[in-house]
Amino acid sequence: MEYADRLEQSELTEAIMLAEGYLMQGQTYMALELLSRRAEDVEEYIDRNCPTTDSQQWFSFSSPSIAWRTRLSSATQGSFATSGEPLDRLYADLALARMTDGDTHLAIEALKQAVRWNPMACEHRLNLAELCQGRRRYQRVPGAESLGAHSVPVSPLI
Repeated sequence: MEYADRLEQSELTEAIMLAEGYLMQGQTYMALELLSRRAEDVEEYIDRNCPTTDSQQWFSFSSPSIAWRTRLSSATQGSFATSGEPLDRLYADLALARMTDGDTHLAIEALKQAVRWNPMACEHRLNLAELCQGRRRYQRVPGAESLGAHSVPVSPLI
């Protein structure tokens, strides 16, 4: 097989891979800038080209078998369409970059988007649960600063 015969990566996939390289090298700022820009571009694209309705839903599946399993487990009667781009991976990487940067709230929002685009990806759901559980475990208590404490452990049942 010649080099030209290999599958070409989309521009988005190449940007995601570059951002993942930045993250591995500890260059969070570079990854965050790149992924944030791409997420903004993707959101504009989705608004124009991927309208979700009662009769059609859009997803980002990495394989036909995942799409098939999602269809089997869904109660929705409408049709499924795939965006053709790894949108769940974009949002999962954006969440990692935001968490590394210390912004838990925006990391949670990015993981919600990753789950929305690929509801069968257990890793996105587990990461989201972990972040949400961590936020509930330590909540700011009004007046705690005067006592020398910033966060107070809270029961996870609250």
